[in-house]
Amino acid sequence: MGIIKEKLLANAKPLSIAQSEYDKVEILKGFCNALSLMNNQSIYVLDYSKQEFFHVSPHPLFLCGYTVNEVLEMGFDYYEKVVAPENVEMMLEVCQTGWQFFSEAFSEKITQANMSYDIYLHHKNGAKTLINHKFAPLCLTKEGDVWLVIGVVSHSPRKKAGNVVYSKNNRAEYYTYDFRKKQILPHHLPKLTKREEEISLLIMRGYTMEEIAEQLKISPNTAKNHRTNIEKKLNTNNLFDTITTFY
Repeated sequence: MGIIKEKLLANAKPLSIAQSEYDKVEILKGFCNALSLMNNQSIYVLDYSKQEFFHVSPHPLFLCGYTVNEVLEMGFDYYEKVVAPENVEMMLEVCQTGWQFFSEAFSEKITQANMSYDIYLHHKNGAKTLINHKFAPLCLTKEGDVWLVIGVVSHSPRKKAGNVVYSKNNRAEYYTYDFRKKQILPHHLPKLTKREEEISLLIMRGYTMEEIAEQLKISPNTAKNHRTNIEKKLNTNNLFDTITTFY
């Protein structure tokens, strides 16, 4: 067993999942493929009961030159193949700290929690790509233990690995992780005006500022001023990435 698989499963409880339960979630495979295609992201699902991949979408980013069947066959050991060696300890620290934090802070609402971080993946051809990696519990057992976990992989707009964020759905509070202090730090998203929220949602949907101005019947300069104010409030130079992470 590789070190990544060993540590990812260090705190996993033995689970007994009936085949009838697997039959109920089989539909998730088609849903993940459709979502992957629509959003141009790699999506996969981990099975903590069987300690393997439940599903891997055919999007090439996470596959890193391997086939879906090859990834499914390797299971959790696939991470040994693709995660950059210099990022392995960071990834394990983020995951272990995150799951512990989720179980303590969110208790029964752990399925509403998610974590996000940036790491480098090594392609089979030797290329290295910085990706954003999001994780969230997808299905729990009747006892409340994590069974299936969904992973979403997309190109990172940032310039280096790290950038850890722990958050909860529909919550204005989020948390970052300080590697030096080994601390999870709370943050609060600033309150946006109704107009700023409208513009944020349109940006998240991929509209240009000119298209936003036309749709909201305001001038392009006014739309750009709103965008500048949103960037200042959120303290970001990459508004699209920030909005899609927290909104």
